[in-house]
Amino acid sequence: EELRLKMAYLHFRLNNQKSFKKQIKAALKINPQSADAYAMLSELWYLKNRDVDETMYFAKKATELKSKNKNVKPILAWVMMQKNGPSEVVAIFEEYYDENPNESFFARSLSQVYSRGGVKE
Repeated sequence: EELRLKMAYLHFRLNNQKSFKKQIKAALKINPQSADAYAMLSELWYLKNRDVDETMYFAKKATELKSKNKNVKPILAWVMMQKNGPSEVVAIFEEYYDENPNESFFARSLSQVYSRGGVKE
């Protein structure tokens, strides 16, 4: 599974979509509940500004499967904010910031969410 995911990532970076899809399908066939596969898909879709609903599905699935990728929750929150607005994601960002108070990225993200949502405190 890990080798298939690495190959999929390589093909994605090389813009070889046919081989990318083949490797992702193979990885998910080995382990249909692969948190790593869904985390990778959520990151790639988010970074490439792919379909918001697909990105949200991948990020939610990775979260449900207890992905250890620390980028999944912020991706999910940003995608939810794009789709639904800031009011629905404040709690997600607050939780992630509380878990990672020394990560400046999350402090800035939380500040941006507060700003967009008109949250004062």
